[in-house]
Amino acid sequence: MRILDDLPGSGGPPEAPVRLRATDHTDLVLLIPYLLGYHPYESLVLSVLVANPDGGASRLGLSARLDLPPAGHPEAELAVVDTVVAVARKQRAAEVVLIAYGSDGRRCARVLDRAAFALHGTGVAVRVAIHADGTRWWSRLGDPCPPEGVGYDVGDSPLVAEAVLAGCAVRGDRAAVARSAAGPPARELPRLRRRLRALQGSLRDTTRAVEHDPAVPVGSAVARALDAMAGRRDASSGDRDVPGGPGEDDLLGLALLVAGVAGRDAALVLVDRPGARQQAELWQRVVAVSPPELAAGPLCVLAVAAWQCGDGTLARCCVDRVLESDPVHRLAGLIDAVLDQQLPPETWGRLTGSSSVPDSAGPPR
Repeated sequence: MRILDDLPGSGGPPEAPVRLRATDHTDLVLLIPYLLGYHPYESLVLSVLVANPDGGASRLGLSARLDLPPAGHPEAELAVVDTVVAVARKQRAAEVVLIAYGSDGRRCARVLDRAAFALHGTGVAVRVAIHADGTRWWSRLGDPCPPEGVGYDVGDSPLVAEAVLAGCAVRGDRAAVARSAAGPPARELPRLRRRLRALQGSLRDTTRAVEHDPAVPVGSAVARALDAMAGRRDASSGDRDVPGGPGEDDLLGLALLVAGVAGRDAALVLVDRPGARQQAELWQRVVAVSPPELAAGPLCVLAVAAWQCGDGTLARCCVDRVLESDPVHRLAGLIDAVLDQQLPPETWGRLTGSSSVPDSAGPPR
């Protein structure tokens, strides 16, 4: 079991960040799912507080979700506490917020108390430590809080309404995120494979040439395909009567183009932070029609796009799926290490500065 599950919230699109202001503990309890992208049931969430250099309110930085340890398993509890301390140390955190989302109040209180004590011992201040059970929250730091807790209602929160209006999305749970990277259902595979065989004729010359001649600009083919899809998407959002977005054949063609290393690397180099959210949406659609034998390339591109737009959970789900089928897949292993090390999205610009990714010279995996 992976203790540290995902690290979203480390960065999003730089051009228009969504700013939501939490004014009390209830707001924090309600806001965290929007940082994660899903509701963290039976989870401990650590959020790093980033100080405002101008002396204003701090902001929530990186947020990490961990499974709550099973009751009666002190070694699992210790592992969770150690991971919390390691994340805080890695982020050079001075202050953090801890929220345990779970139904067992005693278990949540114990984990919160041990994590807060361990963090304090390393010089990290715990500003907030809360247990929330879905309808009520309790503070563990002596803040004013009645014994019965403080009630909250997701459906009656101005902050949640503000988040929804700003376009923030929250999925039901982590399993819902994993489903968005799961690929097509088994019943669709025969039809999709027939369609792929029909499409391969038009791409055969390009893919065969790429196999034997690195000078063939498969990257240009990938770029043209992406530009064409973006054009159709933009046109469909205007007043003109244009069908919305790429069709299934377009998506399958893109999956074929990125099946090899050259096409995949070309797509990766085109991922950038300003357009990362739209790119992630497109690659989710590609993954949704890609049979397992073609899925690794689209999943790796989706993982990077998700990381760039701050959706660390989706990035992790993509990597997990690739490594499950190929444990030695080098690019998936690299992205996995990037997520484990909590590297900021800006790191990608340095990795792709030479218009190639680290394993582009290796075998097509």
